[in-house]
Amino acid sequence: MHAYLEKLKFLFTNPVGFFGSIKKEATYWPILLFFVIFTAIAQIISVVFGLPIFFNDSILLIASLLGVVTSTLSALVVPFVAAAFIHLGVLIVKGSEGYFNTFKVVTYAITISLVYSVVSSIITNFIGWFKPELILSLADPNQVASLSSIFSSPIVIISSIISLISIVHVVYSMSIGLSVYQKLSRGKAFLALIIFPLAIFIIGLLLGGFRSLGF
Repeated sequence: MHAYLEKLKFLFTNPVGFFGSIKKEATYWPILLFFVIFTAIAQIISVVFGLPIFFNDSILLIASLLGVVTSTLSALVVPFVAAAFIHLGVLIVKGSEGYFNTFKVVTYAITISLVYSVVSSIITNFIGWFKPELILSLADPNQVASLSSIFSSPIVIISSIISLISIVHVVYSMSIGLSVYQKLSRGKAFLALIIFPLAIFIIGLLLGGFRSLGF
């Protein structure tokens, strides 16, 4: 386990050096296992820090325990799906080093988000220890007065800031990895990452515009 933690630390703090150090990794399972293990650990830490709050709500406790199982199982699939979408972008920008090299980059990079997930869980649950009503109100739609009350919640604000930092870190790391393993410039690697999310966003705006016009 110590070796895995050291590997995660290297990935998190030095993605350039990390992606340069894993060129000999050529099979799916060890890479996938790395992601699955840290997904399970992140979920367990979240539940442990939330126990003082969950004991006040048995439904939340059961949902959180089920979340550990479902998140760990979904971790076996998520990297393949995410890599498939991103690889389509890679193909568009003329990357030609195969799906596996995209999978390797994507799987390691999204593991970075698990670190931020743990930090977010610890901070928000710590707040919840002293003000459990903040978390319980978000979990209970009957207690949420409006969207403004949700977005003004300190828990939502903190989680959103951490999520934004996480996205930037993950995208930056993926860009580095794709530039190495798909032999792309940093600019093309970044374009490969955003091309489909950007297309979906534009289509959403167009559909919203058509609906507003009555079509």
